[in-house]
Amino acid sequence: DYPRPVIIFGPFKEILNDQLITEHQDRFANCIPHTTRAKRDKEVDGREYHFVTNRKQMEDDIHSYLFIEAGEYGGNLYGTSITAVRDVATASKQCILDVSGRAIRRLIKAGLYPISIYVKPRDTKWIL
Repeated sequence: DYPRPVIIFGPFKEILNDQLITEHQDRFANCIPHTTRAKRDKEVDGREYHFVTNRKQMEDDIHSYLFIEAGEYGGNLYGTSITAVRDVATASKQCILDVSGRAIRRLIKAGLYPISIYVKPRDTKWIL
């Protein structure tokens, strides 16, 4: 038994994700993504990102399905690893994710069965 990842779909999902993490830090957390980007001043490896110095290794890990999602931006790779999601669960917290359907399938394949929540407001007036 483990704290399952949580994925929220629908309007204002970013706000809901942020509120869960901010207001319930003892129960929810973001996972730390990986990147091949160089570390910036005041960034700490393992806090903002896991900084990967070997691009080929990260590419190999992506092709080996060790990442639930990955992509390239500005010539650098970014991704969320299965290990990063498990690390949050190991800390007895539920990992809040903002991912695609493909990532959900990869989570399930890895034995990390996410709780998926679709939020549909009763009245669309409050959205506008």
